[in-house]
Amino acid sequence: MDGVIDWRTLPDRDGFTLTARKYHDTDSTPDDYECYTPKQVTAWQQDQWQFVGLVVTASVDGIELGTADLWSIEDGLFTATDEHDNVTRVLDLDCLHDDDYLTDLVTEAITVARVNIELICAKVAPAPAVKK
Repeated sequence: MDGVIDWRTLPDRDGFTLTARKYHDTDSTPDDYECYTPKQVTAWQQDQWQFVGLVVTASVDGIELGTADLWSIEDGLFTATDEHDNVTRVLDLDCLHDDDYLTDLVTEAITVARVNIELICAKVAPAPAVKK
């Protein structure tokens, strides 16, 4: 997957090393949704904000074992408007540091990693017993 905008290492959890990466989401536009005002669309067209994907990876000793992702996330300087399209405030959105997104993605990545570990262990023959 290319198009990484930024990344960060998250605190280890349950023996897993966790990494979060933010990617350009080239598939999403404000036209895909009915919730954006003309000023918000203009701000998007001027690259003040963008859609991104957030991918969290759970690994052990550098081996990636599970991932979780979420796409179409608003990121950047997002213009909040009222019902008359008047700007009420500008939000500096950064999903890479937003626990509302990260908490669920970390949990999901670890769950996927554990399932993958179980699948691998079920397929690999046990090591021969060591004779003493």
